[in-house]
Amino acid sequence: MRGPEKFDASEYGRIPSRFPATTADRLNFISRKTSDQQMHLVIYLDGKVDPERLEEAFGLSMISEPILMSRFVYHGLNPYFKRSEQIEFSGAFRSTTVSDAESELERFIVQPADPTQDPLVQLILVRSKDDALCIKINHVVMDAIAAKDYGYLLSQIYSALEKDPGYHPAINLKGDRGTKPLTNQFSMAERLRLMRGFTKGGPLGLGSEHGWTFPYENRGTSKRRMIYRVIDPGVGSIREYAKKHQATVNDVVLTAFCRAMFKIIGPQKEVPLPFQVQFNLRNFLPDKRTSALTNLLAAVYPAIAFKESADFEGTLRSVKSEMDRMKATNEAMKVFYTYNILLKAFPFSITKKVYDRMTERGYREEVLSPLLSNIGIIQPERLLFGKVRPKRAMITTPIAYPGEVTLGFSSFADRMTFTIGFCEEGTDGGRVVELLESIDQDLLAVCGRP
Repeated sequence: MRGPEKFDASEYGRIPSRFPATTADRLNFISRKTSDQQMHLVIYLDGKVDPERLEEAFGLSMISEPILMSRFVYHGLNPYFKRSEQIEFSGAFRSTTVSDAESELERFIVQPADPTQDPLVQLILVRSKDDALCIKINHVVMDAIAAKDYGYLLSQIYSALEKDPGYHPAINLKGDRGTKPLTNQFSMAERLRLMRGFTKGGPLGLGSEHGWTFPYENRGTSKRRMIYRVIDPGVGSIREYAKKHQATVNDVVLTAFCRAMFKIIGPQKEVPLPFQVQFNLRNFLPDKRTSALTNLLAAVYPAIAFKESADFEGTLRSVKSEMDRMKATNEAMKVFYTYNILLKAFPFSITKKVYDRMTERGYREEVLSPLLSNIGIIQPERLLFGKVRPKRAMITTPIAYPGEVTLGFSSFADRMTFTIGFCEEGTDGGRVVELLESIDQDLLAVCGRP
């Protein structure tokens, strides 16, 4: 891999051989029972990049954020990341020329990777009429918000190399991947209130007495697929609609997701059913940013009841009310503190066994909650590869295993992209398409289009 040779031995020697796994890293590792825990940043360019320069930028980025040169080490007490030798990453970058770029991108997206054996970040350059980049990122080391930051870092290094071939970035040795910057925003009294709040709230996402699992035929995880829908233009119209109803874009998308799930599941009327909605905990930090690539999300669990007579606006009122309540009571931080305690209080091997049992219970009782992930805005101006500009970009969410369903959405310019990954062996692809089409229809109606 090109790039690392620019760092002399003294610089490289300052990189720790081990990095502690945060509580979120640990949770994402044990969550591989329900999804492949991989994300992909896909960037379609309006021209062609220099492949050698891109490979060098990729290598330099791995040293710049040194945890990316590591692999996850399972340890029964405290798991960690261990730095690997540079030569082990020779296959992390690949360039290929094809006639069908989309097929090649999907092949790369559905290809599994193991964080204990494979590189945590991999990059493929797909060359056709124009170039496309696809960055495979393991959720064990960072979340989708950090994935965007990694894309911006790669772009910045590539552009700097175009101006100065001798360029190499500083190594981020002082970045904090842990939770202390977040917890420091709350007093001890506030932390205690948040922890007490959870103990009154019941189990996370597995507390419903009513079936709410996405239909599946078996738990086979082969024949993986990623499908997506695009609303273009859409972001401005949905934002305007949300503002008119004193709601957020997330509220509007969650409403469409709820209505689509109701159509497919046919739940009992007037029974509140829990969704998982990811919340970006960086919003509590002063500048809303972390100093290193990391995981810093928590899920809240709004419960929405199916009302046969409710139209879109009626369901939106229910969603908004529930989400407003969760923001007012700081549910995301309650979840964060609870997981922080549980994942630190016991040896990791015990935590994993407990989580596995909870997941099996979720399958038995059909109480696996659908998940919504709002990845937010991908900034075009921060994805310039020298003079080559991005035409469009998206982030795909992990491929969910049968029984689970994860809807992710990201925005680029005024284009909104929705993705769902699933396994055809156990999940009926027709049902997944039906889900996306229902969401698409509701949101197009919101945008004032048939």
